[in-house]
Amino acid sequence: MKTKITFIALLLLIGVLPVMAFLTSDFPGWDSLTQKSPYIIIVKCKSSPGKERQVNGGKMSNPLPAGPLGGIVLTDAEIVFVLKGKDLKPQTPIVLWSRYWPLQGESYLLFATDFDGENSHAFDEYRVIPLGHSFETNSLMGKTLDDQIQILLQSGINNLDSEIKRDTETKQRLESGLKK
Repeated sequence: MKTKITFIALLLLIGVLPVMAFLTSDFPGWDSLTQKSPYIIIVKCKSSPGKERQVNGGKMSNPLPAGPLGGIVLTDAEIVFVLKGKDLKPQTPIVLWSRYWPLQGESYLLFATDFDGENSHAFDEYRVIPLGHSFETNSLMGKTLDDQIQILLQSGINNLDSEIKRDTETKQRLESGLKK
């Protein structure tokens, strides 16, 4: 009887594991995200994520393969500026766990859900906002958190506008080669 119960428990575990995943949520709006995020920081990506990564002493694919954290990218970064979050300090190295694939040298605004040692979790894509290559934090000094968020969101928009312009020009150049 004990063997039968163990076998059934094992079958249930095997059946449930493939459907386990990290929880994500719909975008709650900037006010709610700002209020409920325990950590709001600006980080700079130290190196673009590699195809493999050391995780708990073993090599893993990056992004992590299927399973509870499938699709999560691990990225080495450094805290540049802390908007919200006790005990966090600039120049602290972190490992960002996210669905976003950061680029080396780029700055990002993170609405992190938690820290586990040096590991910072920002699984939902809207929790990582690209700020570009040369964001200066001087404009944030002496401002309220809400004003800082507004400045950073505008910087994110400006960064995207610049990328869209570049990408549109590249697309037009490539399309002109197809018309021949």
